[in-house]
Amino acid sequence: MCIQDAKWLRTRLTDFRAPNECILFNSNWKSISSISLLPFIDDNDNYYGMGIHEYKEELQSIGVAVSLHSGAKFVPSSLYLPQDPSSITTAAVYSLLECIRIFQKEQNEPLTATLSKTVAREWIKTHAGYISPDKCLLFGSDWDSTLWREDGPFIDETFYGAGISCYAKELNALGVVVEKRNGCSLLASYLDTHTNFMSIKRIYTYLNEMNWKSVSKHDAKIWIPNGSDDGKWVNSEECILHDKDGLFGQQLNVLDKHYEKKLLNFFCNALEVKIYASLDDYCRLWKEWEDSGHFLSPDECIAFWVFVAKHWSSITQKVISEKLSKLPVSCCSDNVLLLSKNDVFIADDLLLKVFFEATICLKIEPSAIDTVGPKQQLNPKENFIGRGFFKLLLGFLAFLQIEAEKRHEALKVFLETTFLETPTPITVDYSLPLSSGEIINVSARKLIRWERDKSEFFMHKMDRSGGHKNLLEYATYFADIVSEGMLWDKEDHIPQLAELIKLGFMVLLAS
Repeated sequence: MCIQDAKWLRTRLTDFRAPNECILFNSNWKSISSISLLPFIDDNDNYYGMGIHEYKEELQSIGVAVSLHSGAKFVPSSLYLPQDPSSITTAAVYSLLECIRIFQKEQNEPLTATLSKTVAREWIKTHAGYISPDKCLLFGSDWDSTLWREDGPFIDETFYGAGISCYAKELNALGVVVEKRNGCSLLASYLDTHTNFMSIKRIYTYLNEMNWKSVSKHDAKIWIPNGSDDGKWVNSEECILHDKDGLFGQQLNVLDKHYEKKLLNFFCNALEVKIYASLDDYCRLWKEWEDSGHFLSPDECIAFWVFVAKHWSSITQKVISEKLSKLPVSCCSDNVLLLSKNDVFIADDLLLKVFFEATICLKIEPSAIDTVGPKQQLNPKENFIGRGFFKLLLGFLAFLQIEAEKRHEALKVFLETTFLETPTPITVDYSLPLSSGEIINVSARKLIRWERDKSEFFMHKMDRSGGHKNLLEYATYFADIVSEGMLWDKEDHIPQLAELIKLGFMVLLAS
């Protein structure tokens, strides 16, 4: 066995190795030796002593590493980080990075698994304390436009010096994030360690610029500030972007109160925050109102039901019918009372509620029995319902900017309706059972009644001998019934149409 292959050189590790497995110590190794267990030739007095250094050239000739450059290959497998990271000096870190640079240049291969495992612990000093390489970032000039060093776990350049940025490639090999585009996940996971609103907004702005999107619920956290350095972290499902009616201030976090538009778009796209409250949110809100005995303001009540109307569908109908147990009832004050839906009804004629002793409105129609008496079919043209009447309706619907097709559909209802005349007023008996067991019975007498679902229009025979007052009453009934039937979904315009029809009716009677 030749001298180069035999294990005959003793090292400071107290073992014997072949020359090409040993290093001759010099001052260049001092820093790295504090965080590694390298095979230096034992130059202690009780073994070779310092005299061994006089044979540097001879040792080099048989394979001993005599410089940092030639011995850097030993560092990856010999690194030994102390338990206390604060004992790792800046010089030791620079020496390690230099060895990694030499190793990668000479070997042209990734770091060893042993080194990767060794460095996977908290030992790099950052603005967030000591952190493992894969959890920290190197601040560069490209970060400067969006973030501050204190915004994330950036390597502490005050501690290491500006020269640390020269080792970006080596730090990246250890797992440090050095490119701006690769820091999204790390900064997103670091967000909830912050309480400073400006820092949080800068990180959100950075994530927005990088088109980052959340992949886990943990990342989908949103800061709700209470001043500049106080607030709380909430889940994205607890937030909405807008609450134009101001209904959800106690139930949800409304983000447009705290963030500018570009970040609102980010919350919507990246964290899947709802733009507005959903139907389920509205139902939960209504349930809270029901349970609390809360008196609603008219604005609150209108805002709720406007939302329901705008999103009406078979699904909405099913959800509303299942989840709402109380409905609004108008009070004599400025508030709206919620009552059990079993005690609330919608009359087929809004004047019907006058006939009931209780002040109730909205929900189910009470059972009704019509007493019409003898009747005969009419020619509608003989009772104001002719070409002039249709022109009036078409003109008004056009004024409301209703599409031509829908205008014609509305008039088609009249064309397919049977007009019947009765010699006596129409009597309707109503019966409304309440949840208390009480049954309210009322009767109403009407001059006009329109059964839209049956396509029947009942008209009490007009008594022209009754004078102007009777004719005006008849015209008013007729105008109200037609207007309510035509504009049931546009209540604000019912009085206008009714006034036009009444005027036309009276003009026709006077001619």
